Amino acid sequence: MGSATVRPLTGKVVLVTGAGTGIGRAAAIAFAAAGASVSICGRRLGPLEETAEQAGQHGTPVRFRAVDVADELAVQARSEEHTSELQSRQYLVC
Repeated sequence: MGSATVRPLTGKVVLVTGAGTGIGRAAAIAFAAAGASVSICGRRLGPLEETAEQAGQHGTPVRFRAVDVADELAVQARSEEHTSELQSRQYLVC
């Protein structure tokens, strides 16, 4: 009998801000590894692309967009885009 991989967040959707580097990147990758669909944002597109590539290696959907979280209207717009794209959001990590 083979061992099954436990993916407790399968079917869940997570939006992670500041996901280009550091704790945000680590969180996005960990959520993807746990089975969640991940939408990530941060200020710089290059690091977000790297995070998306790493998180995507876990076989879950990953979307990314450059957004300055200091801009309240931009964050609100991204949150609405995220909900529209993925039809839901169970978790928001800032």
